[in-house]
Amino acid sequence: MKKSIKKVSAMLLVTAVTIPILSSTFYLSPVENNSKISFYDAESEIYTKEFQDSLKQSLFEKYGENYQDVVNSNIKATKIANEIDNLLDEKNNGLYPNYYGGNYINDNQELVIQVVKNKISRSTDSKFNELNAIKSANDNVLIEYVDNSFNELKKVDDYIIEYFSKNSDTDISIVSNYVDVLKNKVIVELENNSIEEQEKFKEKIIDSEYIEFLDGQRTYIALNAGEKMWQGSTQGCSVGFRATLNGKKGFVTAGHCTQKIKIGEDYLGYGILKKQVYGMGQRTDASFIETDGTVTNDLQYSVWPATSLRVPDYNKATVGTLIGKSGWKTGGTQGKITVLSQTMYVTDSITMRPVQLVDQTMTNVKADGGDSGGPVFLLEKSATIVGIVEGSTSETHYMNYTKMQNIKADLGIFRY
Repeated sequence: MKKSIKKVSAMLLVTAVTIPILSSTFYLSPVENNSKISFYDAESEIYTKEFQDSLKQSLFEKYGENYQDVVNSNIKATKIANEIDNLLDEKNNGLYPNYYGGNYINDNQELVIQVVKNKISRSTDSKFNELNAIKSANDNVLIEYVDNSFNELKKVDDYIIEYFSKNSDTDISIVSNYVDVLKNKVIVELENNSIEEQEKFKEKIIDSEYIEFLDGQRTYIALNAGEKMWQGSTQGCSVGFRATLNGKKGFVTAGHCTQKIKIGEDYLGYGILKKQVYGMGQRTDASFIETDGTVTNDLQYSVWPATSLRVPDYNKATVGTLIGKSGWKTGGTQGKITVLSQTMYVTDSITMRPVQLVDQTMTNVKADGGDSGGPVFLLEKSATIVGIVEGSTSETHYMNYTKMQNIKADLGIFRY
């Protein structure tokens, strides 16, 4: 059913233990009576000081000789963004004051808070006064006035999500939809972004002035798990981080990596699959594997300055936050968050079926087949984890990830 809206009422490692599938031989090496699991492969020498220096060089080329200050300023801005999010969304239900438009970190590593000026009621809203107090106390926080509130945009975005969750056989070539805080719009990405396709979308689904149409790249989950891991395959998955489920130790990886394994079955000698969350309409793509050994918090493929994962904290991050990822296929790579919550319509290369995944975070971090499940984290020495690799776009190979807060809630796991 088409809906017309002109104005909405105001209202795919921890220590990474990776699971590398290389044509070369790899070995399981028990340490201290199997208290730690380690994997070694013939290509591990590339992750040396020379490799780390190249990562620092890439940061230098992007941000200049003061790249360390840039990273530190970005971490500070991210933490302030979390403080503001907790203030405005205290019930954690995604509903914000009507004057709030969103926030992001700009290229100067300043946190920008978006406000709809004509919806501010200073005399009656104590939170707005607290927001101003946070701004006054921090030199790197700015106010930006926008036309549309986050609630207005989210209402349109949620309508599109619900439509496609109930109409998966539609002939509209949608790739993704999301609230873009930089544009202060709802973005709909179409694989065939023609005028005819846009008009069909407006006619069948929703016609709203809040929507902007863009060209979209299809995301593919091209990461095979199962028996192929033991057949010299060049594809596999990465361990994300260690955790416990019901008091039992193990690790988390991507849910689509364990599709061919039933709950309670052995996962290729690495442990027992205890829980999996993945499928149509899910916000989480993750599985928990229980193992006899333990997994450390050291990163196998570190990204300067991160060398290990922090426990037990996680961070929600925001648009513009600098992050790194660790995965066996492309090693350590870094970049920033570009979309905080994106609904994606992906093609699963194992089942060849379309899968709607909601609340995914899009980045410009490079990733490829084999990185799925690897940890995504802030650029700190003891790094705060924000999620695990879910997939990447077909042409640019830009990574999207499943959020840590959703993994914890949906799997019921705890970090240690």
